[in-house]
Amino acid sequence: MNLSKKISGLTVLAPLLFAISFVLAVYLANVGEVTLKLLPIPLAVAAVFAGLTTMIFCLSLRNRVKGAIFASIFTVLFFSYGSAQYLLAEWNTPSFLAILKNDYSLLPAWLAIMAISFFLIQRSSNLLGLAKFMLAASFFSVLIPLPLIATYEIQRIENGMEGARSLPKANPADLKNMPDIYYLLPDSYSLPSVIKKYFGYNDDWFVADLQKKGFYVPTYNTSNYPKTFLSLASTLNIEYLDFFSKYKKSSDQTITTALIQNSAVMRFLQSLGYRYYQLGSWWDPTNFNPNADGNFIIENEHMANIGEFNGAIVKSTMLQPIASKLLAKVSIGVSDDDKRARVLYQFDELPKMAKLTGPKFVFAHILAPHEPYVFGPNCELIGAADLSGKTDEQNYDAQVSCINKKLESAVDSILVNYPEGKQKPIILIQSDEGAPFLRYRTTPTDSWGKASDDLLRQKFPVFSAYYLPGKPDAPLYPTISDVNAFREIFNAYFGTNLTILPDKNYIFPDTKDLYDFTDITSIVSAGNK
Repeated sequence: MNLSKKISGLTVLAPLLFAISFVLAVYLANVGEVTLKLLPIPLAVAAVFAGLTTMIFCLSLRNRVKGAIFASIFTVLFFSYGSAQYLLAEWNTPSFLAILKNDYSLLPAWLAIMAISFFLIQRSSNLLGLAKFMLAASFFSVLIPLPLIATYEIQRIENGMEGARSLPKANPADLKNMPDIYYLLPDSYSLPSVIKKYFGYNDDWFVADLQKKGFYVPTYNTSNYPKTFLSLASTLNIEYLDFFSKYKKSSDQTITTALIQNSAVMRFLQSLGYRYYQLGSWWDPTNFNPNADGNFIIENEHMANIGEFNGAIVKSTMLQPIASKLLAKVSIGVSDDDKRARVLYQFDELPKMAKLTGPKFVFAHILAPHEPYVFGPNCELIGAADLSGKTDEQNYDAQVSCINKKLESAVDSILVNYPEGKQKPIILIQSDEGAPFLRYRTTPTDSWGKASDDLLRQKFPVFSAYYLPGKPDAPLYPTISDVNAFREIFNAYFGTNLTILPDKNYIFPDTKDLYDFTDITSIVSAGNK
């Protein structure tokens, strides 16, 4: 009897455990792209949600056990709505697909289950067996993901979470007149000659415009790796990532996050008195940098910093129908509208950076022409209907055209803030990888070990342009790769004596072996002949 009472009393924990388990499940599903620091807030919100619903249903049913049982059912249904809709869509049958086009399609069934459950629980007199089941199920729902997450996090720690790399030694000639530096990274922007040859778009006008302004535009710049998390970590730390090869069996993309957010480039410049300002993207590693002197992110304007991970949790719940309509207006990282808004925000904010106290290093990771394709060639806003019936190349070319116009305007707006007599800024426009749709042409996606030579020659050449005022003799060269960009800049302006590294290109075989690097430099360089 006492045991039964204890079980009945503990039943109120079931809704809480179910709510926590769903947050953990979403985390586990995305574990290679998220970190533990993202968990506290959604876990706290889930706990409060479960506590409030349990209290409400206990009061409405006038029975603690009945209220806890129904709260458990409600919690499971609430948090599983989006996942259930997705799983049913995976059946890929025409009838299901037709039904599931509507975000509200499962809502009648979910509400009916809730109503029937409420009625049956209210009418029942002996629910001890169901209470035991709910309690046991809730404990197991938490116990299943926890060891898997713990194992992954332990492995992540063992894998090093490589942080601060060594800094170069500086000897700037004039500390009082160090130039501002702007690093603009248009994501997945292929080399103009590649775009012209393979994708059919000619952006010679953009290259000519930059050259007229005084930019040096390499004719065969290449990225060193085929993915942003590797390429950017390498560029910002002015070295190759060979030291990660000991983790070659890892699928964890977040291993490089510490390198990106605590980079050698940032720390070197801060040591000289620079302030580091970041215009955040919707990608977590470059969304908010805790080491920056200032983060400019669109969430600050919208008063909602939900992010991709929290957005994924919301979309898995019964809030999905509302989220698909509302979140696009109040948060970032959830919809195509959000991502389009962020790109526009970044370009709008760039001219304002010149007014901030210098010397300063401004970094803007602009996730375009990377997909989703949300801009037409003249930067008009487009949707799914506009993309329909067009090839990847056509949609990509349209977005490249828009980004060219935005970059042209951004450069003009930056330079106008540095009039005659004022130290001109360094401007580096440099992409991290080639066109994003190319990765889907490997099977499975991003299995670069299976890519053809021709595909590799399309993927690795990327756009870059250098504006180095007062340094007409800077030893830039046509085949420079991303890893040497800041080596050249630091040598030219800060008296460093950094060796220019051999320009190399590396791939990994697949997404399960992200740090198992293979040198394909000879294949990529053959595309320049």
